[in-house]
Amino acid sequence: MQYSTVPDPEPSVPNSASSLPPAAIREAELADWQRIHQDALGAMADLSRALDHQDWPGVEQACRWVRETFQALNRWEEQGPLPRLARAGGRSLQGALRTDHREMDLLAGAILQADGRGRELPPHLQGARARRLLDLVRQHVDTEAHRALPLLQGQRPPTEAAPEGAGYHTPVRFPGRR
Repeated sequence: MQYSTVPDPEPSVPNSASSLPPAAIREAELADWQRIHQDALGAMADLSRALDHQDWPGVEQACRWVRETFQALNRWEEQGPLPRLARAGGRSLQGALRTDHREMDLLAGAILQADGRGRELPPHLQGARARRLLDLVRQHVDTEAHRALPLLQGQRPPTEAAPEGAGYHTPVRFPGRR
C-alpha cells in the first residue's frame, strides 16, 4: 500500500497562540490530523499483515512511513495542538503523548537501522520492536482521538476521571490496596 503524505511539509499552525482560544483546533488542522491518523491505522494494518507473514520489506515500508510522514505530524502536534492541550488542562496527557512521539521515532529508527552496524536484526528482535511500534501507534491514535481531541474542542473527555491525564496512564489499583 502507498500511504499518503502531508500535503505541505508541515500542516499550518496558527501564527499566534493568542489568536485562538486555548483549546481551539481549526477545521483545516482537524481534517489533516484525522486524515493522517486514518493513514496511520492503514499503515499499522499493513504492518500487522507484514509481521504475520514475516515480510520484512513490508515491515520496513511501514516503519519508513512512520519515520517520515507520521513523525512530521508529531512534530506539528508538538508545535500547535499539544501546547494548547496543556493550556486546556491536559498537561500530563501532553507529556505522555510527547513520550509516545519519542518512542515511535526510536522504534522505527531502530528497525530501519538494524543494529547500527549495517547488519539486520534477528527476525524475533525486529518483530518484537515492530509489534511494540504497532501497538504504540494504534494506542496513540486512539488516545488522541478520544482524550486529546475532546479537550482541544472544549469538551470533557468521555470518562468520569478528571481530564488531566485521565484514561491514558491510569494507575493500576490492586484489590486490598489504596
